[in-house]
Amino acid sequence: MAGLTATIKIIKNGLSLHTSGLLDSNGHELRATVSQPRLLAGCENFLCHAIERITIKHRPIEPDDPIRYGYWATCGALAADGYLDFHEPVPACPTFGLEEQSGVDACVTYWEEQHATCRSVQAVFTPPGPEQLIVISDGVYEGDEVQGVRYASPPHMSGWWITTDRYDDDIASLKTVHACHVTAARPELARYLALPPGWRFDTAWNDIAFDPVASRLGEEG
Repeated sequence: MAGLTATIKIIKNGLSLHTSGLLDSNGHELRATVSQPRLLAGCENFLCHAIERITIKHRPIEPDDPIRYGYWATCGALAADGYLDFHEPVPACPTFGLEEQSGVDACVTYWEEQHATCRSVQAVFTPPGPEQLIVISDGVYEGDEVQGVRYASPPHMSGWWITTDRYDDDIASLKTVHACHVTAARPELARYLALPPGWRFDTAWNDIAFDPVASRLGEEG
């Protein structure tokens, strides 16, 4: 548990992890749960991130205080036993209060998959927000193989354009949708979205590459 002080511990209890030693600095201990053992290491990394926010950045975590963790976010709810239990929006909806699920499965999964993709090509981890917009063509929601390219874009846009072989170069046929709806419909595409502007991917060829032309177009646009 690198980075933790001697007085702060992370304790495992089945598929839940909770902190010990944060009462003085935060007022509540933290607890996060995952649904599968393979996500426990990522859950621990998330709690380390939360602890760093409290102890190093001096930003306590209050109930109902959303915490951005890469692409997704999580929020603590005060449990009957005094712990702040983390929960998150369901993958199709990034807004707290509309539809939520307990635990941090989505946060951890997106974080791990997107970091792994960026590491594989030595790209800087640059996740969009789930509320940012992606341009897609017909065939993306239907499960076709896709080609994606990311341009530098205004803040409301993710910069991603994702198309399939159904795209006939008619820009009017393209749709603009929220990133969360793409990753909910095609969860296997989420791993690519933290690649920074200038990068392309092609699922048919299992290929990821930096495109200098796309990078220049983004800067110019």
